[in-house]
Amino acid sequence: MKRITVLVLCLALLAVAAGCQKPAQKPEAPQPETTGLTTSDRRVISDRLSKQAKQVEGVENATVVLSEQLQNDAVTPSPTPGQTQVQGIVAMVGITVKSGSDSDQVKAEVADKLKASDKRVSHVLVTTDPNLVKKINDVAAGLIDGKPFQTMKDEVNAINQQIKKDNPQP
Repeated sequence: MKRITVLVLCLALLAVAAGCQKPAQKPEAPQPETTGLTTSDRRVISDRLSKQAKQVEGVENATVVLSEQLQNDAVTPSPTPGQTQVQGIVAMVGITVKSGSDSDQVKAEVADKLKASDKRVSHVLVTTDPNLVKKINDVAAGLIDGKPFQTMKDEVNAINQQIKKDNPQP
């Protein structure tokens, strides 16, 4: 009789122990591969382009924010398969020009230098407008603080469109 009681208790303990296990977790669905820039790539390239812009005669300060241009002219952080393919990197550059410098000439030189420095850069949009420069600085600061680009996509698109509107491409 003792044996049966001990056996029943052991089975009960095993049943309780088996019931305490975590349910089997589903494996995570694989994320689609992106052809976009990683956060690290974005920081490294932006920093390098910013330093190059500052080397242009007449530039006091420069901040660069990168996005990617799709065939439909929208910018996105990282397209996924099935979306329109990336046409290249768009560098949006906010610069402060030293007094006495020709703003238009400095902007053209910055655009030429940055486009020539990296074959992935398909468009360079340069602005000296203080409001847009502040917005570019704010986005860059957010990215440095670790905010994902996706959360700033609307703001980046607005800056992109405003710079294009203020500086029509030939």
